[in-house]
Amino acid sequence: MQDILIHEASDRNFSDIKFLMLTGLSEDPHAFSVSFDEYNYNSEGWWHSYIDPFTIGYSQKMLIAEIESEAVGMIGVIFDSKKRKEHIASIVWLYVLPKFRGLGVGKALMQSLLEQIQTDSKILKLSLLVNESQTSAINLYESFGFTESGRMKKELKIDDQFYDVLIMEKLINGAA
Repeated sequence: MQDILIHEASDRNFSDIKFLMLTGLSEDPHAFSVSFDEYNYNSEGWWHSYIDPFTIGYSQKMLIAEIESEAVGMIGVIFDSKKRKEHIASIVWLYVLPKFRGLGVGKALMQSLLEQIQTDSKILKLSLLVNESQTSAINLYESFGFTESGRMKKELKIDDQFYDVLIMEKLINGAA
């Protein structure tokens, strides 16, 4: 098995993150709440305003998975800054390039992110949203202790078909 290196994204990873996001939107159109066309034609300035907060690491963070120095996956987290919600972090943008699936990249990304988040004792709850059709992602989240806490009916309309979006959560740092 190839070694998977997980590291926190920096500004040097801007192109990798943009590539992974656009590839994810193109290759897995059911996996995200936005479409490829909504992001593909945005300006570089827009992309910087969207990605830079993930690479600065204050209220957002992105981890990159590399195999043989190639960015093959990512996972992001957004920390809520509102006083009443500062105990919550939301997981976003979990994506692994198709040819690297089944190698444990998604699991390594999730494990690394959870380990980092659990060092912040004020974070007590993790949440994420996932399209009901993404069974592999749902299985991964469940294997890490996430449970469905709600369902948003007909939340996404993709190619004239409606999909429910599951709300999944996990309590950490003694919050259970």
